[in-house]
Amino acid sequence: MAFSFVPQELVRLIIEELKRDRATLCSLALTCRHLHFEAMRALYRSMTHPNGTYQYTFLLRLRKYPHLGKLVQVYHSPKTTNKQRGSLWSLIRACLQLMVNLQELDLFNVPGEPMKILPDIGKGNEKGHQASLRLKNLRVAAFGHEREVAHLLETQQELEHLHILSFKFEETVSPQACPKLHTLYVGAHSAKQFLSGRPVTELGLRFGSGRRYDPALEINIEEILSQSDTALVHRLAIDNTLYPWFSCRDIPDGKREMPFQNVEILQITQNHISGPAQFVQAATVFPRLRHIIFAPIQPIPPGRYEEFDVEVPLLFTKPSTLRYVDVFWSTPDFYRRWSSRGVPEESLISLSPIFHDRLE
Repeated sequence: MAFSFVPQELVRLIIEELKRDRATLCSLALTCRHLHFEAMRALYRSMTHPNGTYQYTFLLRLRKYPHLGKLVQVYHSPKTTNKQRGSLWSLIRACLQLMVNLQELDLFNVPGEPMKILPDIGKGNEKGHQASLRLKNLRVAAFGHEREVAHLLETQQELEHLHILSFKFEETVSPQACPKLHTLYVGAHSAKQFLSGRPVTELGLRFGSGRRYDPALEINIEEILSQSDTALVHRLAIDNTLYPWFSCRDIPDGKREMPFQNVEILQITQNHISGPAQFVQAATVFPRLRHIIFAPIQPIPPGRYEEFDVEVPLLFTKPSTLRYVDVFWSTPDFYRRWSSRGVPEESLISLSPIFHDRLE
């Protein structure tokens, strides 16, 4: 078949159907010039493989053929280090400078304890390429790398989603950085500086490092944030061990200076949801609340179905704006929904998390 007569739009559709079949894409890239670009674009558009050895080979090719870096739009660091002799993170940092069209950068996994995880912003590499990332999504474990991350954020004018995992992010970020940020995951101590002057409508809060089994910090949310800081936040995700900081608040009538008064959707996230009845005061704490989502890491086990059948209706017993309660019931993303009548729907619903990932 003479592919030169096939419209480019149709070629792209064909390639999109094969995007998970890398062996076929490699063959198509060698078939003819007409297929080469679209196949290469699909092959190099995303690198999210968890194996460091696999990624090392991929990155070596990028360094050898720098023009391929322009095709990469999504990059996630591997979960394991590499078996080759070379430094994985030196190679990652060098190749990030070549990914001039990168939109999503995920450095949540940092194997090997590198000294640096990001390229030197504003400095060219040996081939003259400028390290000028223009990201839309950034997810990073910043333990020991807070200064690098802060330096990167100062250069980001298009960033929309930011997820920082750090015990306490104390680096200062100027008000001019990240003006388009609207989805934020950050430690509670660091939230104020990111919320100030930015249109953040979706917020995930951590108390502590965010690492599994770390205890929550003994802090009071009202000492950290005010309603003016959180006025734009309509969707809030918290770990249910943090809820006492919210539920113990006594808000006098007519006084609405406490934070999060405009929250409409509350997502409760933890490895184990200890029981929905403890959230019966949620509608008082969040006066505009209309939707609660219980989104643990794993679905509710069958042995706890009766517990939720009994306790979820209690959330609707007080007069409020609450309309729906959804509980993660089955993989991949199937939820059981209770309406304001306190009665569960017969069929499960498919519900994508209201944030781009769950707090882990």
